[in-house]
Amino acid sequence: MIKDIEPSQLKEIVDNNSTVLVHFYLEGSMPCTLLDEIFKAIDREYGEKLVIVRIDHKKYYDECIKMKAIITPTIVVFKDGMMLEKEMRYKTKDELMYMLKKYLV
Repeated sequence: MIKDIEPSQLKEIVDNNSTVLVHFYLEGSMPCTLLDEIFKAIDREYGEKLVIVRIDHKKYYDECIKMKAIITPTIVVFKDGMMLEKEMRYKTKDELMYMLKKYLV
């Protein structure tokens, strides 16, 4: 299940889960909307190995900038508490799976 969270919740989620994907999104943005559908498909397939969360870039703009999520979409992958990947652009499902598979073992 994909959860909308506040930036203040991120540390706890990252600390308590092996693999976390964070989607910094902007409501109404076509790339973000397309990514939401891709993330739903990934969640259905890999939800037991991966936690997916979303942070609203407009609502939490200052916090997003502090986390260096300057544009949307920004996708960040954490593994065992460490940020390992960050992409600031739209990615296809194949590109996302290529990026994620190495962390889902």
